[in-house]
Amino acid sequence: MMLCVLNSTAIAWLATHEAFVWLAVAPLIVLQAILMIGVQEIKHQGVHRQFLVGTRLNDAVGVFAAGIFAANFVGYRYFHLEHHRKTCQADDPEGLMYEQTWPTRWISLLGAAEQLWVAISTNRISRRYLPPHAVWRWRWNNALIVVFAGALAFGLYEVPRLVVCVYLLPYCLFAWMDFWLTQAEHYGVRISAQGPRRAPCEITTDVRLPKALSWLILRGGLLSTSASPQTRLWRWHCAEEVAHQHVTTDLLQALGVPYWQRIFYFLAASALMTFDVLRHLHGFARLDVARGRVSTRQLGWATGRLLLRDGANLALLAAGWAAYFLPLKTNAVADCK
Repeated sequence: MMLCVLNSTAIAWLATHEAFVWLAVAPLIVLQAILMIGVQEIKHQGVHRQFLVGTRLNDAVGVFAAGIFAANFVGYRYFHLEHHRKTCQADDPEGLMYEQTWPTRWISLLGAAEQLWVAISTNRISRRYLPPHAVWRWRWNNALIVVFAGALAFGLYEVPRLVVCVYLLPYCLFAWMDFWLTQAEHYGVRISAQGPRRAPCEITTDVRLPKALSWLILRGGLLSTSASPQTRLWRWHCAEEVAHQHVTTDLLQALGVPYWQRIFYFLAASALMTFDVLRHLHGFARLDVARGRVSTRQLGWATGRLLLRDGANLALLAAGWAAYFLPLKTNAVADCK
């Protein structure tokens, strides 16, 4: 997403330049279309709440990423999760949507119109899968999409070349490329009757992409999307910690521990943990260098790539740490013993 923002800035600068030349901005428009596939994947990962740790922040980024494609993030979540439960079955919501699509491959030539139609149809069909408590968020998300459409129309009126270069042309190219990627996933798979969930290997087609294109789509942002066993374990551990994060603060509040004392011990614990993490990292790095597993230069490059790729995650971690300095909410249990 960060690369998409930077590329948008570069396109905007070229599009508003007096000596505007289409040939100069064309490569960036193509790159923008490829990066938009990555933003689409952010929407998908956000639906599964695997993009960022923390439900609210994950959903906020997901709403923004989905809104770029006029998609309702709230509705798409329930639509997509139902698709996972009933993939390639008679009541698969995606099947219900594609039943209303023109039964011809020529629809691929209208990629942008098809992409917009899919977003609108998904939002309409998703209404039946929404639990009652999510309806108001679905409506609020629809209102945001209307605001985005209005801003886009105003931009076309005021600065048409800028909007065309930054959004409309990349969107059309993206829609055409994304059409083939999404259609290929379950292409030719037999539709079964309603029943138990089928194995993913039976209903999913592998799609091979050039390595450079895959990097731009999946690894081009500053937020990592790796699904290694270590990452999954870490995310599970974070989710477990978040689930009972209120226990300590509720106890401190119930016991009447003063603010200064809470902050003092928090800073002491933070310093101790930081020292412990750095000590172990330093020890492991020295051991790997001594045994020839990695050179000092390779270690430096790996550290730089890590900071660049996960810089946004580290910033979010710092923001969460600083939030502990805010006053506690008054929700402690009375007469705690």
